[in-house]
Amino acid sequence: MSELNAEISHFIGKWGEATEGHPLLYHLIDSAAVAELLWQKGLTPGARRQFCDWLGLPAEDCGRLLAFWTSLHDLGKATPSFQAKHIPSKEQLTAMGFDFPFLAPAGIRHHSLLSQWILSDFNEILEIQPVRLFNLLRFAIGGHHGTFHIQEDQQQDLDREKNLGGQRWSVARLELIQALKTLMAPPRLMPLNLDQTEQNAFFNLLTGFFVSADWLASQD
Repeated sequence: MSELNAEISHFIGKWGEATEGHPLLYHLIDSAAVAELLWQKGLTPGARRQFCDWLGLPAEDCGRLLAFWTSLHDLGKATPSFQAKHIPSKEQLTAMGFDFPFLAPAGIRHHSLLSQWILSDFNEILEIQPVRLFNLLRFAIGGHHGTFHIQEDQQQDLDREKNLGGQRWSVARLELIQALKTLMAPPRLMPLNLDQTEQNAFFNLLTGFFVSADWLASQD
């Protein structure tokens, strides 16, 4: 494991009474594994065919792509505003050189919105065209807690930079995405050609898929 890969393993993903902490990287992989099982056993054959038609992919590739997209849902936790909530993680990451800008409580944004913001920097890696559909994918991933952050996404005065942190955080998130992509080997997606009705159906169902996979993967 490279030095940066070692660093991203220190990001906390979940903690509570049942566990002292579950690394973010592990939770993202957990969610992808659950997504694969949902694809194979949770969806009806008709639902799988519909997703394959929308994405223009065979079933195995389609499931792998949905699992990879699912793994990106909590990228917003790889940020100072989220990691600061877990004091041991904040102390450890500070010692590693990660910055923690001061944020008033009113300036802290939910990690689902942060995931949506972060993804805007990585379409070269995700390779989703046209851009308007890439943005809808960001909204679907950002909606994994049941709220679409469309209005907030367009506002630039919400302490965005302080929530996301500096260059060290940005580089680590790139490393995190690359590690997930290497692990899951998602297929390359051809440009999507969906009319308005298909877009509405696809991205709403996709959000529900993300919500279900995350909820199941988050159980103690």
